[in-house]
Amino acid sequence: VPLENDMKTLWVEVSLNDKVEGMFHLSTGSAYSWIRKEVSDKAGLRKGKNPRTMKVGGVEMPATFFNPRIMKDGPRYETAPFPVAGCLGLDFFRPFKVTLDGPGKRLILDPLK
Repeated sequence: VPLENDMKTLWVEVSLNDKVEGMFHLSTGSAYSWIRKEVSDKAGLRKGKNPRTMKVGGVEMPATFFNPRIMKDGPRYETAPFPVAGCLGLDFFRPFKVTLDGPGKRLILDPLK
């Protein structure tokens, strides 16, 4: 999965339900994933419901485990060069072995067996 890096934060483009795309903060320090309410509304997400489809960095992912918290006012990312749609936290990474390839600007997600 291709990554963006603004020297402080890792970012990845996420597409939900083939309706909305946005940049998500990649945060291994956050216990849970979250999404801004306006983004969840555009994607047709509701509390407690998983998206039908999900692409992370253009790669199709199983959406069955992605159930982000919907936040009206999430953290502010004042240095981000784009609007921030949400955050992928530890709950997103749980079913994967995660490798960050900094020089290659890639996130490698291998399913756990």
